[in-house]
Amino acid sequence: MNERSQSFNGSDKHVQVIARPRPLSDSEKSQNLMSCFNVNETRREIIVNCKTSATRFFNYDHVFGFQTRQQDVYKVVVSPIVDDVLKGYSSTIFA
Repeated sequence: MNERSQSFNGSDKHVQVIARPRPLSDSEKSQNLMSCFNVNETRREIIVNCKTSATRFFNYDHVFGFQTRQQDVYKVVVSPIVDDVLKGYSSTIFA
């Protein structure tokens, strides 16, 4: 198990919140729309910077960028939880 996935196994007893903003759809891209989300994976932070409101910062236990594939999220977050469930631990994934 690699260092990144170790933090998501049963050894941590608290609720963890992991975020990945939705990338723009093809329709949104074709309209030249811009996302008001910026992701800082290192600081585990999502910055919301929309023209209609003040900039807001949100911190999480882990943040995935827009480019992160669904398979990568599963490998890092979900797979270790499934392993723990198969060992008899209780877990919940809310998406």
